[in-house]
Amino acid sequence: MKFAWKVFLSTVIVIAIVFAVGGYVLVTSFFTSALSRETDRALEENQLMKLAYESAATTYLNQGAKLTDEAVVNSVSSLENGGRRGIIVSDENYKKIFSSTGEAADEQLMREMDGGRVYRIGGSGGRYDITVCCSTSVGGRTVYLETSRDITSIFQEREAQFDTYTEWSIVLLLLSALVMLVVSMFLTRPLTRLSATTRRIAEGDYNVRMRVKGEDEIAEFTQDFNAMTDAVQDKMYALENTARQREDFVASFAHELKTPLTSIIGYADMLRSKHMKPEEMFLSANYIFTEGKRLEALSLKLLELMVLERQEFEKRRINPRVLIEEIEGLMLPIMENAGLVLKTAAQNAVVMVEPDLFKTLLVNLIDNARKASEPGSLIELYGQIDGRDYVFCVRDHGRGIPEEEIKKITEAFYMVDKSRARAQNGAGLGLALSDKIAHMHGSRLEFKSIVGSGTLVCIRIRRARRARP
Repeated sequence: MKFAWKVFLSTVIVIAIVFAVGGYVLVTSFFTSALSRETDRALEENQLMKLAYESAATTYLNQGAKLTDEAVVNSVSSLENGGRRGIIVSDENYKKIFSSTGEAADEQLMREMDGGRVYRIGGSGGRYDITVCCSTSVGGRTVYLETSRDITSIFQEREAQFDTYTEWSIVLLLLSALVMLVVSMFLTRPLTRLSATTRRIAEGDYNVRMRVKGEDEIAEFTQDFNAMTDAVQDKMYALENTARQREDFVASFAHELKTPLTSIIGYADMLRSKHMKPEEMFLSANYIFTEGKRLEALSLKLLELMVLERQEFEKRRINPRVLIEEIEGLMLPIMENAGLVLKTAAQNAVVMVEPDLFKTLLVNLIDNARKASEPGSLIELYGQIDGRDYVFCVRDHGRGIPEEEIKKITEAFYMVDKSRARAQNGAGLGLALSDKIAHMHGSRLEFKSIVGSGTLVCIRIRRARRARP
């Protein structure tokens, strides 16, 4: 089915449903209102009949007569109004005493009374009545007084309204269908032309373009289609971009190998050139083994992160304090060689992170702080609880970053001081990769820096819920 017909049929169906539901609600509302008014009138009429009966019965008693069935009939018959008003009187045993219509008393309705007034709406043979029943006691005798009111006209009026509304709805629906048929054909005409243009491009005519008319969504779509066609002719740009992505990966991979390898070389050099205690030798060898395993895992994860564009890794529950202690031990030989002091502090908590990648993030931040610091300076790594979050921060007291540069420093290959970064074997990829890892954890890097005073970099991670016992 063509799109124009889908638009046409769906619109007509919606209009038909709106007409049907709206008509039903409207007519029902009028009917309910009219029925409520008739109910109020029937209740008022019954109350008036009750007061009139009590007045007539009291007159009989004042004349010294007893309130017999005959007296009750005489009292009520004067209220009959020539037979135009339906009245039924029953005694306390629900036995009919008088009926202006000849119908039997509604015993069930009388039994439903609880000292007040009840009514019932019923109908048969196309006639509808509302019957109201109440009880009254005069001279020690209780009787039940039923009055009925003909409300057939209300139901007939409702049926007439439904018929009239149905007829008009059909007429309006046909007119709406005709209008929507024309509108749907007009709206989908650009899509027909677009389909023809697409077939020409598929046949090899890459110079053909759609003509843009107006400023609506169809015009925007036409512009996008033309832009897509232009992109097809620029295949060489796509090939160059692919080559650039491969170069970026190689540079990022080499950058991330550098810091762990530096730690391994530093500890290996200590084992080779210094006389160390067995405990220190074991600790150094353990760092070499740990970082070697991390290099192995990091290599695979960097491949997935940079080449396969995978954005989900398995996260684990860890204590940030343990992670920061591991990083302190990892960075110790690097800080000693640079003549810097690394100070750490962390509160105990539980967070959900990918340990190897998050360690890479923090190591990159510390390495950037090292490059910006002078020998003898202090670098701080700390973690603290902030509400529902846990905040990791790295602070240095180095050169600082100009405010206009902060927005650019997470771009790949961007370096604030290019000559200094290259002298320290920097490639401008550490913060770019750190920012990507932060986004993978649902966070971002937050920078605060003052030129000449230093830089503070923080990342917020939502704390994990306590594990159920």
